[in-house]
Amino acid sequence: MRTGYCDYSCNACGQVCPSEAIPKLPLLAKQKTVIGKAVIDTNRCIPWSEARECIVCEEMCPIPTKAIRLSGGGGGQGSKSSTRRPKVQEDLCIGCGICEAQCPVKGQAAIRIFPDGQG
Repeated sequence: MRTGYCDYSCNACGQVCPSEAIPKLPLLAKQKTVIGKAVIDTNRCIPWSEARECIVCEEMCPIPTKAIRLSGGGGGQGSKSSTRRPKVQEDLCIGCGICEAQCPVKGQAAIRIFPDGQG
């Protein structure tokens, strides 16, 4: 996923796959087909490990209701940080991988896709 991802608005791979290993799904069905789950490595993720703002994974998530949401922040009384941190909404994530492909962390991405979501 780091070098490419499954484009949410495209289903061409299923249409051209000669072995039919990728099913020929209508676009709406393909957009709901889970191929993995995103897992955040909080030791590498900028907001989690460095308490610096980063919104790339949420911003890039193509799911209309966002499978990655930023939470926290505000810096209210008792708060350890005012930095909003990403959290994966597992019930919405389909594992397309754009978050992993676009993660600005050098080397291995701070958010990765795993078939079972366990990392």
